[in-house]
Amino acid sequence: QQNVQLNADFEDIDSLLEGLMEMDPIINQQKQGQQQKIQQLEAELRRSRLREMEEKRQREEEEARARQMEKERLERMKIENERKSAEEAEKKKLSDLEAIRERKRKMREMSLDEVLKLQKEKKKGSP
Repeated sequence: QQNVQLNADFEDIDSLLEGLMEMDPIINQQKQGQQQKIQQLEAELRRSRLREMEEKRQREEEEARARQMEKERLERMKIENERKSAEEAEKKKLSDLEAIRERKRKMREMSLDEVLKLQKEKKKGSP
């Protein structure tokens, strides 16, 4: 009876081993599938990081271009303001010169008495 029991135990062990042997390719296949999935995810992660780095680089370049354009715009405005100021100063200078010329012309046309009278009025007006 012990032999029968041992034979039954061996048969059970054999069938378990056969089941394990049959499971081995399935387990290996699952492992390979998992490894492939891991590799795919790692590759996807690398691509994602590269894409993020490229997007960041592009943003930084765009920001640098925008800063440069603003700097150039401000420089153009400064130059334009300086030009306008110079033009205004030149116009004022010309206007002042024209006013002086006009006074001189009027004085030449005045008689000596009128000139003396005007000078007296100016002296009275000045403290």
